[in-house]
Amino acid sequence: MRRRQMLAIGMLLSTVLVPAAGRADESEIKDVYFYSAELRKTVHVSVILPPGYDAAKGPYNTLYFLHGSANESQNDFGPRVLEGIPDDLAAYDIVGIVPDSGSGWTDAKEPKAREVRWEADWPQENEPILGINRGSATVTEPGSTVGQQSYEHHLLQELMPLMEASFNLRQDRGGRGVMGHSGGNYGSFIFGMRHPDVFAFVGGSSGPISWRDESWYAVGAALDVSWGGRDPMSDEIFMRARDPKELAENLLGSGVTLMHSSGCVDPVPADFDPTCGLEGLARPIHEDFYAHVSTLGLDDYAYFRLDGPDQRTHAAAAVAIPIYEQEYIPAAAAIFADPPDHPDAWRYKTIDARFELWGWRFAVERPNTEFLTLLDVNPSRLVARGTGWLEVETPQAYDPGVLYKIRTTGPDEATTVLGARADEAGRLRFTVELGSPRLVDQQSALESAGLFSFEDYVVTIEPDDEVANSEARVCAPVWIYPVAPCR
Repeated sequence: MRRRQMLAIGMLLSTVLVPAAGRADESEIKDVYFYSAELRKTVHVSVILPPGYDAAKGPYNTLYFLHGSANESQNDFGPRVLEGIPDDLAAYDIVGIVPDSGSGWTDAKEPKAREVRWEADWPQENEPILGINRGSATVTEPGSTVGQQSYEHHLLQELMPLMEASFNLRQDRGGRGVMGHSGGNYGSFIFGMRHPDVFAFVGGSSGPISWRDESWYAVGAALDVSWGGRDPMSDEIFMRARDPKELAENLLGSGVTLMHSSGCVDPVPADFDPTCGLEGLARPIHEDFYAHVSTLGLDDYAYFRLDGPDQRTHAAAAVAIPIYEQEYIPAAAAIFADPPDHPDAWRYKTIDARFELWGWRFAVERPNTEFLTLLDVNPSRLVARGTGWLEVETPQAYDPGVLYKIRTTGPDEATTVLGARADEAGRLRFTVELGSPRLVDQQSALESAGLFSFEDYVVTIEPDDEVANSEARVCAPVWIYPVAPCR
């Protein structure tokens, strides 16, 4: 049994708590409303508290449930979660959070301003197909930026801090998980692969993951252009940077557990099985993703084929709730009880010009948009694959005041050496000069033609008091914009 309460929050990050009511054996659902400065609208969140929730007993582990496209959280997926999941969460004392990003599907003839979807994490007025549109060319509201990652910022920088301030929740990745159905599957994968230091568990069901190469991609692209959006064919690199298949390598060495599932039937149809509807589209995409991730050798990974007669439908009750109850929630609970350690070495692929991960901060300066890949990053070395100038700020892992030798070896075996002195907190700041920057964005056609190759630059970090102080370069913190060059 469950009781439901209303919880209104007027200002972002203001903590307003309503004491949990009801008998000790009841889960409780609180409705939270607050104004999002990022989305510029009031958003709704349902919070599932386990029986006997007591802030003094926390902190509690948390699972976020993301709804799909074409339905608000309170239309289909949300009610299914609120009815079917609380008892399973209660069995492990986990708090469930069900955000509402809006309907997602808007009528092209009467577009709704600034609708946001999990898989379309940028502001728009016109509706994209499966998140293909980078952003509507007609967004002209003050402060709007075409291509801005509004929903990603909202969830990570507004919603999550607010939930963790309002309820006694763990604030480390070892106590957080995210999962979603359909479009929410795509969203959970993107959040997990772009932010492996935020979530320890990532799950999804029946989503359009790794959809960029599918045949119906061109149909969605044509509709996006006709509705006033950008041409995803000419903006391919942006889409690749949000394709789970392209970013799956970000989970290598991270300790993140990844699970996904699809319905329909076996054997897998060559393209899709029309008798399975959307599940017929999802199945081959999930199979392709499974094959790709299997070649990566990703640990802590599982794929479930749901082949029952009731699982030939895309309804959450058939292909989402059962797998959550039977597999995902127990797996997440086990991870929360024994969370993964901070990785000793990790890798990461992104087109972001500035990002922070595992205590490191990076900023890359170049005139175009392309991938930067960091490989084997650890306190003694890192390998950078890209072009331009890479500003690096390390974690607090070095002896304060000690001078360190930063040696960079390029593809031609040419080596540069500079000195960087650890600050009083034990951080180093230095610049790595990568390959000559390019003027055109990265595209698959250019790569296939051999015109867009990348080289590796190996950077080693070791203490060496013999490095002359005159060689040390002073770098501004990478969060300062515009990034000041080292001097």
